[in-house]
Amino acid sequence: MGMTQFVPLEQPGNKVQEFIKRLAATSDAMQNAVSKISELRKRNAELEKLLQEERAAKRELAAELAGNKVAVAELKRRLDELEHRNEPRELDSVRHAKSVAFWQRQPAETTHEVSRPNAIHHNRRRQPV
Repeated sequence: MGMTQFVPLEQPGNKVQEFIKRLAATSDAMQNAVSKISELRKRNAELEKLLQEERAAKRELAAELAGNKVAVAELKRRLDELEHRNEPRELDSVRHAKSVAFWQRQPAETTHEVSRPNAIHHNRRRQPV
């Protein structure tokens, strides 16, 4: 019968030693990959939380924007009502009356009133001539 020969592990070219070295390298690589995956999962959870907060903020802003649009529409409606009430003819007649009053006013009676507008009695109304 043949006897199996025992080969020490430290011997160069030993296939068992090479396998153990590759297995250790693979184990280290797998541990590194697992720790990297763990870090990525933590980061992903943080990013997911930030994304949820951002979506909530966007929903709040959208609701606020919708409220503002309603308020703007209401203000436009009120403005249209007010403009409809104050027809341009009425505004033109008021402008015309003011213009006529301006051009028909009495001129200053003396140069004293014109040259010294801050005279003691400047608040008194002018008496018609």
